[in-house]
Amino acid sequence: MGDAAEAESVILDEEANTQLGIHANDADTHMGDSLASAINNLRREQTPGNLEKVVTHPDMTLPPTLMGGMATWMDSLIEMVNILLNIIHFQRTGNWEGFLESIHQFLPWCFGLNRQNYARNMSYFYIDMRNLRTRNPSAYQYLVDGGFSGSLSGEKHTKIPMDQIIEMTINRCSKETGGLSGKTENAGASARWVRINHYLAALKQHLDNKVKMNTHSKHVELSSKTDEKG
Repeated sequence: MGDAAEAESVILDEEANTQLGIHANDADTHMGDSLASAINNLRREQTPGNLEKVVTHPDMTLPPTLMGGMATWMDSLIEMVNILLNIIHFQRTGNWEGFLESIHQFLPWCFGLNRQNYARNMSYFYIDMRNLRTRNPSAYQYLVDGGFSGSLSGEKHTKIPMDQIIEMTINRCSKETGGLSGKTENAGASARWVRINHYLAALKQHLDNKVKMNTHSKHVELSSKTDEKG
């Protein structure tokens, strides 16, 4: 049994040398430090040290692979979508430093894809926000504490940017009954409406909560039916 196992090991060693493009004479010459020798040692004894020698061997390189057009496009798309998901996550959690880092990672794509407006404006925004710590420490601390996003429900991972909150509250109220529609022809009425609109929106929200017109339900992904499917 021992002779058969040894013969099989020799055959495997020769196959490994052939696949690596190493002839028998070359293998004998460089038996002490060749990649084939390191692989053979790993095959005989699977230890972390032998594995490390194979992985870090200078000859352990792969030939360069040129991706096609579709593969390149898919790779760039996945990378940009991943950055976008990180931006959304950091907004939802109120992580200011993570948000800025995601913006920094996205900037090269703006330049590479020739999006001049995004490249120019986001560069200015990023540099301005990075200098905020020394220029206005109180504002910087406010953003670090999560002040750049807020939550309407108070649930975890539900924060959104403040401009979206304005769209979902004050601006939404202005398009409903009693809103700005029909008042733009009268300058005085428009001015009065603008001055008290945020108070009207707050009163309407309070009234809706009082009569329970606004119901807070779980997200569809957190429903009991989804849990049963999982």
